Amino acid sequence: MLHQPCTTHPLLELISGHGLVPDRHLIPPTGDEWENFLIGAEWHGLTGLLARAVETGDLDLTGSRVADVHDAHRNAMRRTLLLDASLVEVTKQFVAHGIDYRCLKGSAHAHLLYPDASLRTYVDVDLLVTGEAFGDAAHVLTDLGMERTSPELRPGFDREFGKGATFRRPGVVAVDLHRTLIAGPYAFLIPPDMLFSRRDEFFVAGRRVAALGAEERCIHACIHGTLSDQQPKLISVRDVVQCMSDPRLDNDRLRTVAVAWRATALIARATTMAQRIVPLGGPNIVPAWLADEPPSRRQRFVLRAYDANGHRWRRQALAAVPFVHRGGRFRYFRAVLGAHVSHR
Repeated sequence: MLHQPCTTHPLLELISGHGLVPDRHLIPPTGDEWENFLIGAEWHGLTGLLARAVETGDLDLTGSRVADVHDAHRNAMRRTLLLDASLVEVTKQFVAHGIDYRCLKGSAHAHLLYPDASLRTYVDVDLLVTGEAFGDAAHVLTDLGMERTSPELRPGFDREFGKGATFRRPGVVAVDLHRTLIAGPYAFLIPPDMLFSRRDEFFVAGRRVAALGAEERCIHACIHGTLSDQQPKLISVRDVVQCMSDPRLDNDRLRTVAVAWRATALIARATTMAQRIVPLGGPNIVPAWLADEPPSRRQRFVLRAYDANGHRWRRQALAAVPFVHRGGRFRYFRAVLGAHVSHR
């Protein structure tokens, strides 16, 4: 996993918007800035877009810097191909065991949203299963030689309340097994069954892989590009642009789903932020219908839970309590409190 760079460079945001309008000349970094710029491009998942900018001549580099870009992207693609091999292996076993799943983020976005999948690299495999199938899916992963990186908070927590768990093979390959899209309040505002109501498909190494439907995928991109990390990676911000520009997207259905999930304020925040990387003359990705859906007090409360700077998991977990179904609130609170006490 790449560590967050100490510095950023203004060119990174311009690279993240590359290809959204044609013939855009970019000014390369100065000599002293090059190393930090390249580290930032790797951390933000931008090596594919950076390499394309060099290939098209929009970013004029020479000599060793061209080699640096090609090396960085080659390394990112080598990791991506290993992840795709794991994706095929795992999903094949899920199908054999009758486990319905959806591929999230990285590979699904690369193949469904970008004109060339090599433009969108990623660092792990994300797979969504139902709560009922979570235990069986976890057994499949352990049978494939993967180890869970952290224990379940309490027996049954994963099935009923958890976001998911990470499973890792020796080395760099990791599979994030999800029950829902994100921890905190949205883990309970988003009905898990609704995530499986539609599906898109793509192919990896000739094998069919299931992904979320366009509208669910779009909202997940907004979540990941805005709430999942304190500093979202720029490739996740670009994903929002790609999702909102996807011809498969039904804006009327997106509005219906967003209202049902209390996610209109989230979409407004994500699309407004992502619009900043769209060059002048590029598409307007902020949905017009948002003007008729002002954020409610509850939505503002939910978003504040994800804005916390310190103890983010604890704050999100506690903010979720009002949204847990009444019959499970005590069990949920006891598990969360126990996790907090054990980490003090």
